[in-house]
Amino acid sequence: MILAAILLKLGGYGLIRFIPLCISKINKINH
Repeated sequence: MILAAILLKLGGYGLIRFIPLCISKINKINH
């Protein structure tokens, strides 16, 4: 239960930080 909660928290923060990084990388490749 505790591990699941930690993974969910890390996953949430990871997505918030990971998506902008992906967008910036795609923009660099396109431009």
